[in-house]
Amino acid sequence: NISVLLALAHEEKYLYSASASKNVNVSRSIKNLINTGLVEKSSNGYYISDPLLKKWINDNIIHRT
Repeated sequence: NISVLLALAHEEKYLYSASASKNVNVSRSIKNLINTGLVEKSSNGYYISDPLLKKWINDNIIHRT
């Protein structure tokens, strides 16, 4: 779930290719994240439903590495 969530926060266009090298079942992760309410689906794809979570991931994880 973490690699998919990071790809969504980084606004990757293709989740499957962004998480392919990490041996992750992307569809299972998306389903789990949707069921927990962290991710929602729109006509353009998937997005993190909580803007504060997205900001925290961008500030503390993506921009630190």
